[in-house]
Amino acid sequence: MKAITTATKIPTDYENKYLFNVSEVLGLLLQIRELRDYAISLTEIFDGGVQLSIGSSIYQIFELSEGS
Repeated sequence: MKAITTATKIPTDYENKYLFNVSEVLGLLLQIRELRDYAISLTEIFDGGVQLSIGSSIYQIFELSEGS
């Protein structure tokens, strides 16, 4: 079992939020055994979003604006 320490806690009035950089997220995903047989990549795309590719699956992730 591996342990990693990562993320920066961002205090807010509503809830606790954590900020991860791209290499921290990718490092975490690469340690998940179930994902071991898949190619994984994480790329910044337009409007501050990221595109996560796991095998042939592609996910686009964007931050929701407050109130959404």
